[in-house]
Amino acid sequence: MPNRTGSKKKIDKAIVVAIIGLVGATIAALFASPVLVAIVQKTSPAVMATATSTTSAPIPTATFIPTSTFTLTPKQDFSSDCINSTDWTPSPESISFTKENNCWDLSSYGIAAQDSNLSFVIKNDIPQAGSLYTPIPEKGIVKFTVKIDKFISGKTNGNLVFGVGTVNDWLTEGEFLFFRATDSGYYLVYGNSVLEVGKRTIDSYKIGSDIVVGFHFNKLAFDIYINNTKIVSDIPLSASSPQVFWVGYRLPEKSNLVASISGFSIEK
Repeated sequence: MPNRTGSKKKIDKAIVVAIIGLVGATIAALFASPVLVAIVQKTSPAVMATATSTTSAPIPTATFIPTSTFTLTPKQDFSSDCINSTDWTPSPESISFTKENNCWDLSSYGIAAQDSNLSFVIKNDIPQAGSLYTPIPEKGIVKFTVKIDKFISGKTNGNLVFGVGTVNDWLTEGEFLFFRATDSGYYLVYGNSVLEVGKRTIDSYKIGSDIVVGFHFNKLAFDIYINNTKIVSDIPLSASSPQVFWVGYRLPEKSNLVASISGFSIEK
């Protein structure tokens, strides 16, 4: 009678060896699979640590650090503490004014751009005037705030002036708003020249107060606003000669003016 027990053991060993071989081949195939490689790379602790480190690191930005030769871009609104020679022209043009980095130096006339404002600091023994102008928009608004901290006029009335005229007619022909100092007080006056004729007193003003001024242009006419209230309307503009916006002062001898213009803007 055949020994079935011995035969069964031989068969079992053969099956075990075959299964082990099959499992080994399967595992080898899996490790060689690109899919498994990708999965292992995604879950690898070393790779995850590197990815976390890269993500948490600050992203470098192109930060510009100015050097001693850096020049601020001049602006028409004085925010860069510059009277931009591209936009502004001092007067009288017969005077040889100096400029640096495209900025006018008008300190000899007591005019300067500082702290984002246009300031006037004048104390004179003889009559003195200083002014500058810039083009006006065809349609738009010239707006700014005036603050006068000190205004002592000499023998006659002194004026801090804003208005519209031609490049050759500073305070002789045009439409102007005068901040005037007189023996009797301080007044806002509207007129077409600095001469003491043809004037209309608008109101008084207080030293140290903020007064918002607006010139609203609409092609060949404009309105003047004080503290957002229209005080003069439909002032005609000349169609034959270019008009400009003037800023300046005219003072008699022994005067003292300390004033500033802030928030100057030209909206087009």
